[in-house]
Amino acid sequence: MFLCRLRALVLFVALTLASGVSFAVSVPIAHAATATTTSVSASPDPAVAGQPVTLTATTSASGTVTFTYNGQTVGTSVTAGAEATLTGIQNWSYTGNSSAWRLATDSSGNIYVSTYNNMDAGGCRQVTKRLTSGGGVSCAPFESWNGNWVSVVGLAVSSTGVIYEAVYNGTAQNTIRSRTSIGATSTTFVSASALGVPSAGQGQITGMTIDASNNLYVTMRDLGEIKRITSAGVVTTYASGLGSPISSPVINPTTNVLYYINADKDIMQIPAGGGSPTLLTAASCNFETWNGSSWYGLGAQLAIDSAGFLYGAQCGGVTPLSTPNAEPITQINPSTGAMRQYLGWHQCGQASLPDGWAAGCGGNQALAFANGRLYTAGAHSGSSGVYGMNASGYVAALTFTPSVPGSYSTGANLAPSDSATFSASTGSGTLAVRPAPPSTPDLVVSSDLGTSSTDNRTSDNSPRIEIPGAYT
Repeated sequence: MFLCRLRALVLFVALTLASGVSFAVSVPIAHAATATTTSVSASPDPAVAGQPVTLTATTSASGTVTFTYNGQTVGTSVTAGAEATLTGIQNWSYTGNSSAWRLATDSSGNIYVSTYNNMDAGGCRQVTKRLTSGGGVSCAPFESWNGNWVSVVGLAVSSTGVIYEAVYNGTAQNTIRSRTSIGATSTTFVSASALGVPSAGQGQITGMTIDASNNLYVTMRDLGEIKRITSAGVVTTYASGLGSPISSPVINPTTNVLYYINADKDIMQIPAGGGSPTLLTAASCNFETWNGSSWYGLGAQLAIDSAGFLYGAQCGGVTPLSTPNAEPITQINPSTGAMRQYLGWHQCGQASLPDGWAAGCGGNQALAFANGRLYTAGAHSGSSGVYGMNASGYVAALTFTPSVPGSYSTGANLAPSDSATFSASTGSGTLAVRPAPPSTPDLVVSSDLGTSSTDNRTSDNSPRIEIPGAYT
């Protein structure tokens, strides 16, 4: 018995020429694409002329949404996942008590995870692992710098397959190592001195990300700086004066906007090419800021999807139930900083899920977004693992400002990312736009001097008529 994936059906047609020669030709039979659904809503509704309104499309497939208002295109937006679903989880299992620090992906869709165990090096617990789509787990070799209390707290893979590991604690502390494949021995790529920190003492690297040009960006806890490292190993200071500690860098590979978590546990953003950071959102994300901790300065990863939305572990303020409300995984809008629950505690409590799920679901240090899935990791005494979660649906939003009162049509047209599999769809609605309320007139006597027709909000000349003699 064998299994295969049906690519296409072929119709064989017999033809006979006038000469009497017969032959057959194959004609591929086209398959209908899977239907999608799209709906559109507006908030606020009714809207007010001259004030912003947000159109939101809810779709059953990912893609690009074109929004219309009164029959005219007002803009486009790429969809992001509405929330995680526990259906169809992709799962890899490996040796128990392998606590995860960081996740990374390569251009082939493989997942990489760095794990640690403070007392036991057996079963690949203290080395980086590569996870293939078929379920395979390959371990990096155990080297002299690996060991108890040693962690890879920065993990990235270049477009050419080079694996970079930033080391916290141990003999390779405060260095970045590289290996050409998961089975290759690592070498020192960047030394501690090149990063401007001592090789002894507590670890100072707290996170690492990589851009589309294979440049690394490393957060330095005590320096309050982000270092930029080229593929040739040249180190420069990309941003400084960021305070201490800082952690969890992630860069948008399309816009090159870089995000990180600061000492207030807020998500900050640095424009492409560098510059002064600005606040994206006061998130209160998972981040160890107590300087007496062995893991001082280490925060959970920020992940980013293809639409540029961020994902953080135990970030606050996503629901009104508490302040802050630390849901396991939160989605953050890169344009507005608005946070919404992406994975909730009710999903973490599913007893039927694999060992280690609850720990990872509940805001583990390791997060990544790839292959259209959000990945997290968990550890358990029986087995540890990485879990890839699909989205239950998709949303896209666009904010614009209507100018004229009335009742207008709204529309959302989805162009699926995978147009060979999914068909386009359209949603429609209606938006009522009310007139802006009139401004409050200025009736204060002292401001009505009559010196011009625009000296007050009523635009009313009120000349003072003086008659000789006594008057009040």
